[in-house]
Amino acid sequence: MARALSNDLRRRVVAAVMEGGMSRRGAAKRFGIAPSTAVKWVDAWRRSGSYRPGQQGGDRRPRRIEVRAAAVAKLRFLPLYSPDLNPIEMAFSKFKAFLKRRAARTVTQLEEAIAQAIDIYTPNERQNYFAAAGYNRK
Repeated sequence: MARALSNDLRRRVVAAVMEGGMSRRGAAKRFGIAPSTAVKWVDAWRRSGSYRPGQQGGDRRPRRIEVRAAAVAKLRFLPLYSPDLNPIEMAFSKFKAFLKRRAARTVTQLEEAIAQAIDIYTPNERQNYFAAAGYNRK
């Protein structure tokens, strides 16, 4: 991105228009800038009393996301990662213990054990895994 033109040049252009009585196009031609630039600088001076350039660059996306999120949804922050606080780790622990008890030795036996393992989790138990991990339902 191009650097902003100097504050001194901005001050001289604004002074030529405001104090010297020049037109904005005349001041632009005199100082070698685009007429639209002179118009913007003088308008900014009239609006804010400052001829300093605005901030350039930067990431504007987070600001847009925050504005949209405030209007659409609430942001929820997840707890820090820990295997002890991860619901899938707790569920896998029970799943692995079930498979060990079944002692499946063939692919067919293993597939049957996995199909039966689906029923070992109650809805209340699944909710408790998430609650223990710090995820609240609010």
